[in-house]
Amino acid sequence: MKILKRAVIMLLALAIILLGFYISGFMRSGSENKKLRKELTANEKVQEINLDLNRYADLPEPVRKYFEYTFNGQKSVTVSYVFWKEKGIFKLPVSKNYFAIKSAQTSITTEPKYMWEGLYMHKILKFPILESRDAFSVDKHNMRAKAFGQKTVMSTDYSEEQRKSLYTYLMLRYYGTAVDFPWALLPSKYIKWLPKDEKHAYLEITYGDLKGRYLVTFNEKNQITKMETEDYMLHGNEAILREVGEKSEYKEINGFMVPTHLEYSWYEKNGNLDSNYIFNIENIEYRK
Repeated sequence: MKILKRAVIMLLALAIILLGFYISGFMRSGSENKKLRKELTANEKVQEINLDLNRYADLPEPVRKYFEYTFNGQKSVTVSYVFWKEKGIFKLPVSKNYFAIKSAQTSITTEPKYMWEGLYMHKILKFPILESRDAFSVDKHNMRAKAFGQKTVMSTDYSEEQRKSLYTYLMLRYYGTAVDFPWALLPSKYIKWLPKDEKHAYLEITYGDLKGRYLVTFNEKNQITKMETEDYMLHGNEAILREVGEKSEYKEINGFMVPTHLEYSWYEKNGNLDSNYIFNIENIEYRK
């Protein structure tokens, strides 16, 4: 009995130690992410952005109708940066199963700078398995994922040859999320809208040596319903994929009509689904 009792105590002690490592890892990652969020937004000033569409005479017709719809009568917006939370399911390339996920995104609204952070959990039991972040600031990229709060399974590790393709994708990814702060999609020194037909237009983005574009689809309500990358680009870990982003369930939030249900799917060149992320956006805040 004494031996059994001693074994049980040792197992309990080991379990407590392992649980401590598990919890401390996620707490440490949370602290790192908080610091990165602060760095991202530290120098952002509150700006009043003019939403007058009369300044943009050459907008393709479906694009003009979209801005009229999404601006919802707003003539300006005063904001420093945007923050929201996400909740959904994610299928990773290495798994056939879906993970439950809770995540958040912080975005600067005047240029492609953002930080996404997510916690992947067992779909049923809901305990955390993987913690991930992806922070992009045009000329800097900080990405990594840790399993069980400790083991790094993905990080910012790619060659200079791969950099341009990956950074182009990350730039496009930012503008794909900008439907929830839609003034960022107005024509600018970075953005040009090109006509296609009455239900489609091209969103062309150029930032320094980075250049890419989306094929954008509009519905009869003048909502953006789909944004597709035209090229197969490096997404990290040498994966060459094409992204299709679907937007739906538009609601009036902060005076704007924006989508709250999004589904991103990434396809291989052979057409097979590599991974996808289905989620709802919650608590969109235009912070000042």
